[in-house]
Amino acid sequence: TAGAWCVERLARMHFERARRHGHEGFDYIEGEDHFRCAGGERLLLHVIDEPSRLAVYRAPASRCNGCPMKQGCTSHDDGRMVFRSLATWAESDVGWFHQRISAVMLGVGAVLCSIELWRRAGEPGADFLLLGLLSCLTLFIRYAIRLTPFRTLMDEG
Repeated sequence: TAGAWCVERLARMHFERARRHGHEGFDYIEGEDHFRCAGGERLLLHVIDEPSRLAVYRAPASRCNGCPMKQGCTSHDDGRMVFRSLATWAESDVGWFHQRISAVMLGVGAVLCSIELWRRAGEPGADFLLLGLLSCLTLFIRYAIRLTPFRTLMDEG
């Protein structure tokens, strides 16, 4: 169970770091739903890409092209774009994949505990194997109940 927890925790941390990196150097103003760049320009919501669960923000090309920081910011003449994920970690493909990995690890743990419990029935310490089996099964069932990919839920709704 600890291995499954560690895998999922590391994946969540990586997801959040990648999410922050996607708009690093830009301040998101939540109340007004826009980003502000280091040059003070507002990047307004341009489009929401529902299938990808992304909000795309864009600065006016005329402002970016005249900005002294343009070369370090973007090479495009269409204005700088910033992408903000609308998906939570659990809704993302990466999160879904890692949750499946955790569920498989818990399933394997349950099988191994079952085998050892059967081999060591009645021996001292078998209680710990039973505890491990119950822990793995409980967590595995919890995962199995909530492991419907978010995109499937969106398609059904």
